[in-house]
Amino acid sequence: VEKAIAFYTKVADYITNVELKDHEALVLEYETLWKYFINLREVNLRSNRPPKMCKKKYCGLVWKNGGWVMKCKGMATVKRDTPEFVKRVLLCLLDAALTNSVHDPAALKKLVHDQLLRILSRDNAELIPLVGCSKGLSKDPREYTTPTAVSHLARAANGLLGDGHNLGVGKYRPGVRLRYVRMDLDAMWKHGVLRR
Repeated sequence: VEKAIAFYTKVADYITNVELKDHEALVLEYETLWKYFINLREVNLRSNRPPKMCKKKYCGLVWKNGGWVMKCKGMATVKRDTPEFVKRVLLCLLDAALTNSVHDPAALKKLVHDQLLRILSRDNAELIPLVGCSKGLSKDPREYTTPTAVSHLARAANGLLGDGHNLGVGKYRPGVRLRYVRMDLDAMWKHGVLRR
């Protein structure tokens, strides 16, 4: 690994020092050594166009402090509005894919199943923060009142208004992150996710 880093650093220095006629200098710098790299593709199901690579949405193993470390950018695993349980399941899958620890699809399915069971077997008080979403308010919550405002954030803001919370004053103002849980209570009781 150290030899590879030294080689790529030399290559970057060499290219940077090459003089190009009638062109600006090209400056390269060694940044990171990747072992594996997963780049997300944007898929539009309503179009026949082929998927295109997403910019700044990737995950992989990078060499850091003498070992391979997972690095993710732009994915649900690092976004603040992603529920914690989704982050945990995705990190579990990415870890299995990047470390080649699981090769069999059935074993991968069991890995995800076990992770979900560990999360869902918690008491309600521990479970709710794991399944909660979080979004930043971009405007005064009282402005989320149009009939087309069917986003989950708009529903959460309107629900708080309906419960008598004064959303335009104090802690509920633009820029504040609103935490909420999307639930189908009937299905949750039926499947034993919530216990009475």
